[in-house]
Amino acid sequence: MRDGVAVAEGKLALPEISARQAVVIAVATGHTPVPTSEYFLRVRYDLTEATAWHPVGMPVAWDEIPLPWGKGVPASPTAADSPASFSESGNLITLKAKDVIPFSLIK
Repeated sequence: MRDGVAVAEGKLALPEISARQAVVIAVATGHTPVPTSEYFLRVRYDLTEATAWHPVGMPVAWDEIPLPWGKGVPASPTAADSPASFSESGNLITLKAKDVIPFSLIK
């Protein structure tokens, strides 16, 4: 996935992997990474045989693995037009700022 949008998909033919064993698998994506984008490999594990409870193809687990191909560029903070203000009342501290909903914190 590139920036939350699927750019490729397919099925992996995995070898049988015993408990407490590891296997290195190369996954060809056919995609050239863009350095300013964020990438994840989304993996879904489906049933290969029907059970009394679920049909073949039923997803049983999934995960998204971040890939080190690029990184999103964080937004640049902008200077405020007016300063924020803080006030205290009893055990509350209230913050007010332009374009921000005022909120209070308990001391």
